[in-house]
Amino acid sequence: MTWVSTQTRPDLSYETCAMTNAGKQATIKVIHDANKAVVKVKAQRVAMKFPSLGDARGLKIKAFSDATYASLVDGSSQGGYIIFVEGTNKKAVAVSWQSKKLNRVTKSPLASETLALAEAADAAFLITKTIQEIFQLESPPPVECYTDNASLSETLKMSTAVSDKRLRVDVARLLEMVEKGELVVKWVEGKNQLADCLTKRGSSSHQLLEVLERSELFQRKKSFMYIAVHRFFFSSFLKFSSLQV
Repeated sequence: MTWVSTQTRPDLSYETCAMTNAGKQATIKVIHDANKAVVKVKAQRVAMKFPSLGDARGLKIKAFSDATYASLVDGSSQGGYIIFVEGTNKKAVAVSWQSKKLNRVTKSPLASETLALAEAADAAFLITKTIQEIFQLESPPPVECYTDNASLSETLKMSTAVSDKRLRVDVARLLEMVEKGELVVKWVEGKNQLADCLTKRGSSSHQLLEVLERSELFQRKKSFMYIAVHRFFFSSFLKFSSLQV
């Protein structure tokens, strides 16, 4: 399970982490969950594709981070992230992902989300610097970090002081990265949070697997012209139908 989840199946990262943390204190429930995870591996065939991303000078790093507050037995939170490299042709490849117990017990969901985002930001920064060195680029590819926690997104945009004194250190570090232009933090709807299934059991991994399958982060929207023509023919059909009656 560890090999599979770290090589080709990011959607199994949480299950693998949970089994690893159980260790010698595994319960019957843990064994049942492990059996379900094995069945899931065999039932779903996942193919990770590595298409051409175009000119290296137009690459972008997009990191999705998420956390589940106080979800573990000891009161700790589970954090996770998945990082993509997106090309000029809008094709994207997952290059790094992680699901782990956060380093410390937090006081709030905001604190958990902040720690998860910090982990993703560090990993994304390493990736962008590595790409710059490999392709001898003048500047590293831009980094975009996505979180579904609106409070965290607003805190980093408005530089609002948080009440949790210990959390201020983590927020300050992220703020410094934002101010230096090392990354941009954006809010994403929960339904589009690709790291959601890396932090909790039972969360749907369908969207993540779909992204891995088509190598595109977001579905391209239909053009306004297509919508206008579709509406025209639909309204004409309704009028014709009413005349026939």
